[in-house]
Amino acid sequence: RGDWDTTVAIAMEGTRDAAEHEYNFTHMMLTYGLAYVAAGRGDEEALRRHCDAMTAWAGPRRLQLLLAAVDETRVAAAIGRGDFEEAYQQAVSLTPPGRLPEYYPHFQRVFLDLVESAVRTGRTVEAQAHVEAGRQARLGAISPHHEIILAVAAAVAAEDEDAGELYEAALAVPDASLWAYEYARLRLLYGEWLRRRREYTASRV
Repeated sequence: RGDWDTTVAIAMEGTRDAAEHEYNFTHMMLTYGLAYVAAGRGDEEALRRHCDAMTAWAGPRRLQLLLAAVDETRVAAAIGRGDFEEAYQQAVSLTPPGRLPEYYPHFQRVFLDLVESAVRTGRTVEAQAHVEAGRQARLGAISPHHEIILAVAAAVAAEDEDAGELYEAALAVPDASLWAYEYARLRLLYGEWLRRRREYTASRV
């Protein structure tokens, strides 16, 4: 839910216990949590350290889902520093635009990243195709978290004249604010859209 301080506290305690008892897979999954927080906070040094550890362990074992998790964190980091071309290239290596691959069950982790980076790099058609794939798969019915991800992505990818209504619809998703990271992104993206339309007072909120 975006409570990154708690994530770090739990993961740090967990990795110590996992290392002590040689629960290596658990150790790596907790390291993924640390890596994702590092990506979101722009801590490139910590991200590199965590990703190197995950890759060194998962690579020889061909654990593709864990290796994909490494790429997910790199997508998030690229989004955070505004390198949308890198974010797009990393995201589409996991899930092609307009298709939700059966072999990659965690596509929702990069769904919004792919759509936003596509739009910001002039690939609106690809972004809209990905949103449509999410709608066809009934992504929003899976969970409230998936619902807000799809709603934000739909607003980002929409034609300009339709975006305002879709941003408002995303804000109106029940308990949307529980998902702190996606909700903050939603408010930022909506504010940017309002500012581009010179609705400065509304954008400040």
